[in-house]
Amino acid sequence: MQESDYQSRQRPHKSAGPGLFITELRQRIVFKIAVFYGITGWIIVQAVTAISPAYGDDTADWWQDYATNTRLVTLPDGKQLSLLCMGEGTPVVIMEAGLGFDGMIVMRKVQTAIGRVTRTCSYDRAGIGRSAATDSPRDAGAEADDLAALLKAAELPAPYVVFSGSYGGYIAQLFASRHTRDVAGLVLGDPSSAHQYDRFAVVVPETVQIR
Repeated sequence: MQESDYQSRQRPHKSAGPGLFITELRQRIVFKIAVFYGITGWIIVQAVTAISPAYGDDTADWWQDYATNTRLVTLPDGKQLSLLCMGEGTPVVIMEAGLGFDGMIVMRKVQTAIGRVTRTCSYDRAGIGRSAATDSPRDAGAEADDLAALLKAAELPAPYVVFSGSYGGYIAQLFASRHTRDVAGLVLGDPSSAHQYDRFAVVVPETVQIR
């Protein structure tokens, strides 16, 4: 065999380079998706199992933790957000509530359940619950930035599983898109969607009045 023949067999043809790169990239993406859904699915299974009637109603325990263990975390811009964490382990699950003034309270049953298997934290956005109000812009983008600042200021280790519902889905998705390396999983429970009011208006026209 001539040297040139040997080298040609050992070295991929230049035209195969991009194809090989794309194949490897796809393999990495598939692996990350598998890890993503594996961790997220595990959290959901644990939560559903823990919420089962066998555990009874432990809302009173959550309220006790809320009264004694909630702490104010100061962000670099001066905002103070109330944070409640329970349980031990990783990944840390951070809970993002929907609209309304209930804040972390609406997550009490799920937080207690997931807190049995890993570290789980809920918080109140600025102006809700024990968190101080702010004059800064209040939209999903700004609140996704607040979430990132809160996790860092509270020294909660990444990666996180972000558990959200309703309006909180906007914040969770923005946070995940801006901090992909810090997100191990994303759980969207009946999340708001970008065009939901337009769709509501078609089915239930009176909903346009609340826009």
